[in-house]
Amino acid sequence: MLWIVILCSSILVSSQTTNYEEGFVVTKKGDTLFGQIRDRSDEPFGKLFKKIKFKTKGSWLTKRFSPSDLQFYKKGNRCFESKWLKEGFEFFNINYMSRKGQGDEVFLKVVLQGKLTYYELEWRDPDSGYYREIPLFQKRGSSELVRVTQGLFGLRRKAVASYLQDDSALAQRILSGEQLSVLQIAKLYNKN
Repeated sequence: MLWIVILCSSILVSSQTTNYEEGFVVTKKGDTLFGQIRDRSDEPFGKLFKKIKFKTKGSWLTKRFSPSDLQFYKKGNRCFESKWLKEGFEFFNINYMSRKGQGDEVFLKVVLQGKLTYYELEWRDPDSGYYREIPLFQKRGSSELVRVTQGLFGLRRKAVASYLQDDSALAQRILSGEQLSVLQIAKLYNKN
């Protein structure tokens, strides 16, 4: 009987995935630590962690880091930056600001960095179980972020064109209805 329990336990443990990936963290003090990172729990009841888990190779000890502990972390080929984020509501519009000490510190996935940085705010849909992203743009030196899409309604053309009005040619292309992806818009803005 004891052998059956041990065998079942070892099968259970070996069948669980750990979701740890190679990467590194950069602390607020500027120290870089290399190791393995886990930022979400296993499926089918997965969730995003508020504090990432970090361990060095060969160690079983796990450290936890919140956005207030880190500047950013890289897990696999994805990079996440710690940002202050405050949501504001105005009629049917959601505004985002990033000012130190206002709102909450969160991890935002960095998709493209430049004079216009393209971030994604990840969240898990409790109904479907899928991970979703809210695409956000932030200009260098600005505390304002703009939400780029609105769910099923697609690109928020007026809001994005208004935010990028310093590139009038691109703003006009967006307003004209040209089919541009979020990534294409970010690349075009950074190119000019």
